[in-house]
Amino acid sequence: MEVLTLDCGTGGTLPVFSHAEEAEIFLHLGQADDEWRVTEIRNGGLIYVLCGPYACVKEVALDPLPEMVAQRTVGLVTLARDRFMDHLANARWRSRSSGPDQARPS
Repeated sequence: MEVLTLDCGTGGTLPVFSHAEEAEIFLHLGQADDEWRVTEIRNGGLIYVLCGPYACVKEVALDPLPEMVAQRTVGLVTLARDRFMDHLANARWRSRSSGPDQARPS
């Protein structure tokens, strides 16, 4: 699997988007090659990508805009790879441990 990474001077940045539409706009406005396609990957898939084939990625950019790449301001929306993976792992754990019988704060 090949994924788009950004060269932000930090050893590689993986752009991650909240919605498919945002990723499509990023590709279109950023004038990416036609070979790139948007694919939905859930938490486990992102962890696999960041631990496996793209373990060299140093940062994750959350919903970056193409202008941010051109202006070198992507750092405003990035997290360190390890911190992002901790967040994903904790989110997966919380979703599994909060079944219908679990008490939740009101």
